[in-house]
Amino acid sequence: MIQSMKLALVVAGLAGGILMIAKGPSTSAASVGPAENAASRTLYRTHCAECHGNDGRSNTKRGRETEANDLTDPGVKANAHDKNVRIITNGKGEMPSFKRKLSAAQIASIARYIKNL
Repeated sequence: MIQSMKLALVVAGLAGGILMIAKGPSTSAASVGPAENAASRTLYRTHCAECHGNDGRSNTKRGRETEANDLTDPGVKANAHDKNVRIITNGKGEMPSFKRKLSAAQIASIARYIKNL
C-alpha cells in the first residue's frame, strides 16, 4: 500500500513536471487533472498541514506556535506562483526548506494546490 502510494506520488510529480514544461506554470486547478489534484493534496497534507492545517488556515497547535501564515488570506493568495515556489523551496521564518525533501515538480504542485484552498 505504502509502496503504491509512493509510486503514485512519483508518477503524479512527473506528470506535473511534464505539464509545466508543456504548458508553462499555471495557478489554475482547472489546468491540472484529478490525479495531480489528489497527489498535490496528499503532498500538502503530508508536508504542510501540521502547521497550515488541512484547510490552510493555520489553526493548528503547531501553526499557532509558529505563527504560520493563513494560506487562505487574500494577501497570501495574491502571491505569484513563483514566489510560493521559492518560499516552499527555501523556507521562510520558522518554515523549513523543502528543496531536499521534495522534487521541483512536487513543490510546484503544492504551490498550485495552495492557490485553490
